[in-house]
Amino acid sequence: MTVRLSTSMMFQNSMKTMMESQSEINRLQQQISTGKRLLSAADDPAASAAVFQLREAKQQMEQYQVNADAAEAQVGYQESVYGDITNILQRVRDLTLQGNSDTTNRSDRAILAEEIDGLRRSLISIANSTDVNGDYMFAGNKAGSVPFVETGMVVSYQGDEGVRELKVGASRLVALNDNGKDVFMKIPTGNGVIAASASASNTGSGIIDLGNEVGTFVNDTYDIQFTATNPTTYEVYDSSSTLVAGPSSFSSGDTLSFAGINVSISGEPNAGDAFTLEPSGNRDIFSSLQVIVDVFNTTGNDSASSAYRHNEVSRAFSHLDNTMESIGVQRSQAGNRLNAIEQQRVVNDNLIFQGTVNISRLEDVDMTEAIMHFELQLQALEASQQSFSIAQRQSLFDFM
Repeated sequence: MTVRLSTSMMFQNSMKTMMESQSEINRLQQQISTGKRLLSAADDPAASAAVFQLREAKQQMEQYQVNADAAEAQVGYQESVYGDITNILQRVRDLTLQGNSDTTNRSDRAILAEEIDGLRRSLISIANSTDVNGDYMFAGNKAGSVPFVETGMVVSYQGDEGVRELKVGASRLVALNDNGKDVFMKIPTGNGVIAASASASNTGSGIIDLGNEVGTFVNDTYDIQFTATNPTTYEVYDSSSTLVAGPSSFSSGDTLSFAGINVSISGEPNAGDAFTLEPSGNRDIFSSLQVIVDVFNTTGNDSASSAYRHNEVSRAFSHLDNTMESIGVQRSQAGNRLNAIEQQRVVNDNLIFQGTVNISRLEDVDMTEAIMHFELQLQALEASQQSFSIAQRQSLFDFM
């Protein structure tokens, strides 16, 4: 078969070759100037898809780092607030010990009560404090509502028991807050197993201690009733009015044992005086501080008033210690969350770095190879241009 070559066909082929060379040169120039091998998805569809996924994963890790910064600020602030709460409670503890001494008089206790009342109000203010974002720290998920409201010296919780969380890693959530009910309202009474109290109508000087568990505590409420004096005797009844101990004689400092518990009573109870032992429950710290304030303001120095004060303050004081222990745990947990955030931050940094490396491997150009290819394409283009220039001045008649 005879192939016929026309002058126009030779011209078109030469132009096509030069345009392809120029296009390749332009592409190489872009690669060299940007440092990127992939200028469009068409350059390498598989690599482009992989780069897209890697970028998404890297951006997610970077968002986790932003979240980690925010979480660290909030948890760190809450941890410092726990320190402020501890300082307040420690001051209340010191003042309570001072005021409960028999060496203080009523006017001294009134001065102490005034300071404790001020500390109580400071504690309420802290409980209603806001975090770095302006949200109420101890309101649970009701971050926009005041969590603690005081009505007639009684503080109630208006928040919920939720905990706000923030994702700082692919599989790690960090709690940003502790709800106020757990922190301030659900503090165990007594020794955590049993709680002892004295009747407000007692006329003797009997003072009951916290008691302790010595066996398997039979979970019930028990009333210790003093039935006679000279000699002093007592009886113990459970919640169904069943006699569980006594009648027995009593001397100051005796330990009473029943239902798996021991409890000691000092002083001289009168006939008709009563004490109660019941399973430990939960109580808010604000009411315990109010009890201390009220007792310091109202009790005198006679034996009955002194015994009442000691009994009430002992109960409130144990609750104060339980609160300080609970706050210590909460503060420790906040510290653990800060450590977890820092550990996750390191993990995220490593993943971001690895993602950057992987993206670079797929999309970055080999600069040495690109420059060499660029120079070769320039040479090829120059040769094509020279050939085209010569061909323009010739026709097929020159070869006949």
